[in-house]
Amino acid sequence: MFYEKFPIAHAIPIVNYNWDDDVSMQANNTYSFCYRNANFSKHALGMAIDINPYFNPLRWKSGYENRLNKPAGAHYDPSVPGTFYNLHPVVLEFKRLGFHWGHNFTIKNDDHHFDM
Repeated sequence: MFYEKFPIAHAIPIVNYNWDDDVSMQANNTYSFCYRNANFSKHALGMAIDINPYFNPLRWKSGYENRLNKPAGAHYDPSVPGTFYNLHPVVLEFKRLGFHWGHNFTIKNDDHHFDM
């Protein structure tokens, strides 16, 4: 990411947001570990990272449109620096290293999320 000059909006430990994922996402904060139920999230195990969630929002796929995209007010625009797309060099490198990209989840495009 450094060599690609990929912009990170913020990288503040989520404890500073009282472990609140929604507040952290609204601030476009990049984080990995988040104290929560380990059965629910790889963030609780330190095995996931969310990068620039405001630029790379969680968007529900067809059939799930009744759910709210997150963070509120965000919209996906791959022309904005710090936003991922399928052939983005950072996405390709994460995949090469064995990470799963949240864009490929079954019911949602979680474009800010990578996990192992």
